[in-house]
Amino acid sequence: MIAHTFLGFAERRPHLQAIDLPGEPHLRHVNAKADDADAAFTMIWIRDGWLAINSHQELWSLPIPMTGRAKRLSDDWDVLPADDGRTVWIQHPDGGSWVRVDGDGSISGPSLVRQAGERLEAVYGQAAIVRAGGAEALWLRRPGTSDLPLGDGVALCQAGAVAFVRSQLGAALGAIDLKSGRRVEIPRVGFGCWGLFASASPDESIVAIGCDLAPAPPARPQGMPYDEWLRHPDNPRRTDYRNVMVLIDVHSMSTRVINGVFDNFASTPAWSTSGEGFVFSIPFERNTCAWVDRRGEEIIRIRVPGRSPTPLCDATELVGRGID
Repeated sequence: MIAHTFLGFAERRPHLQAIDLPGEPHLRHVNAKADDADAAFTMIWIRDGWLAINSHQELWSLPIPMTGRAKRLSDDWDVLPADDGRTVWIQHPDGGSWVRVDGDGSISGPSLVRQAGERLEAVYGQAAIVRAGGAEALWLRRPGTSDLPLGDGVALCQAGAVAFVRSQLGAALGAIDLKSGRRVEIPRVGFGCWGLFASASPDESIVAIGCDLAPAPPARPQGMPYDEWLRHPDNPRRTDYRNVMVLIDVHSMSTRVINGVFDNFASTPAWSTSGEGFVFSIPFERNTCAWVDRRGEEIIRIRVPGRSPTPLCDATELVGRGID
């Protein structure tokens, strides 16, 4: 196993920290600071010349080389990396569109039309999946044509032109092609319920997602609001908190369950830039991360030092450029 330097979020300041994984964990010093966000970092994307740091509904920018302090660019929920490698999509301050911004907040390129209350779920070129406010109704929006209904769900991650959409409280996972609008449901084999955190490999051929062994919840009665269904006695609370890591082949949509059960849930898998594997934190197992080789059969647990970060991205290329 070749060690990579993963950048992530530490619960105690300084929040931005780096750690070498897998193998023998080694904490590295990060010169820059990103301590002013309102919540934990959920994603970090390395852009051309800057880091895009997503903290729930905030987007922060940090220049590369990593010096100084991060600057807040947006305080709306919608943040997605653009496929140009340089910008990210955010909601325009006037609420009427989504736009691409670079590290200093400058807008470039064409925008995407936004209706009041909509959320941005996935983008490929100028094709976007949008969600209707607080509901789960999805639409494919493309220039010069009417919106195409896609069913319900919330996008978990994207692999090129394919968005992976979770619905029915984890009972279903669909793969939606943003070029055609075609939706394919992925069968659950060897586990009970799709999880909440997923990511695609750098070559966009595999998606990793932590999943529950507990059975999926029953179908929500038609017309019943989600918040009411969550509390309804016919929707029993789960008692099995065991989880497994599942790999999805993006081309065949087949799944493979990795050997090794862990407790409660996993953080979003952070892939190595080489694509040979990924790491994730197991929050309910104290000071524990895990490594999975994309061709391997089991998770490999790694004991990490206290106050280690939750790994969010492979930042090996930034060693010597703000990571010591």
